Amino acid sequence: MRNNHPLLYSILFSKTFFVVCAAVLIFIIYNFTKISVTDYKTNQDIDALKKEAASLEGNQKRLTELRAFLSTDFFAEREARLKLGMQRKGESVAVLQTDADKIELKQERDATNPEPLSRDSQAVPDENDKKNNPMMWWDYFFHDSR
Repeated sequence: MRNNHPLLYSILFSKTFFVVCAAVLIFIIYNFTKISVTDYKTNQDIDALKKEAASLEGNQKRLTELRAFLSTDFFAEREARLKLGMQRKGESVAVLQTDADKIELKQERDATNPEPLSRDSQAVPDENDKKNNPMMWWDYFFHDSR
């Protein structure tokens, strides 16, 4: 058989043919690897974008619900009551001062008047300070001037 195709056998078993085939094979493997890596990165990007889209859809849903709540009459009325002090007909509003408000007012007073009181300018105790609590109530209700 070798005698029938001596040129074909000499080409197939030559060193040059082996080097060319090896180069082509390396080129094919390189390109296949390059395409595989690119495909993997693209799939990762697609997955990340899908997650981001799902997150954005969740945020959009939450914002839509918030917008619907903010446009209700209940919210408008609540905000008018809390922030503007408005009331309905027949209602009366009572404002309660908390301890935090008292502390804040004291700090504001201290900031506007940082000088400590001297002994001469200290407040003189009122005569009501000398009375005990039941006596002050008695005076309050019965206007007893003692």
